[in-house]
Amino acid sequence: LVPQPTVTLPFPTPTRMVVSVNGLVLTAFSLEKDSVKIGEPLWFNFSVKNTNPTSFRYSALGVVADNYKSQTSWTDQSLNPDEVLTWRDNIKFDRVGEYTIYFGLCWAANGGECAKIIDRNGWIYFGYPERGVKVTVVP
Repeated sequence: LVPQPTVTLPFPTPTRMVVSVNGLVLTAFSLEKDSVKIGEPLWFNFSVKNTNPTSFRYSALGVVADNYKSQTSWTDQSLNPDEVLTWRDNIKFDRVGEYTIYFGLCWAANGGECAKIIDRNGWIYFGYPERGVKVTVVP
């Protein structure tokens, strides 16, 4: 079993909003559309910064759509102190519905395992629940 990372908040808050996980800070996250067709790429953009004085190793960074699907964008890598990772990626859906997309950090043993996990048992969602972004998938 891999221990769950410690979640740190910059100030006391009554919400469950996670803005930093062990010094990794989500500085930007957005979807390029709020509606896509089945099979059409939904493009998303993110930026994270390592605010630690040492390297930050992670199993995966990416998005999770509710408890339905995950997309690992970067796996089994490290960010150096003060390094910023800015990236554009996409996720595709194979069924219609309304979903909330969260940017997340996976703490499973490796990126391959993270690709199989679709819920909060393996991912920490940054900004949960306030920073989730709604998307509709249509036929």
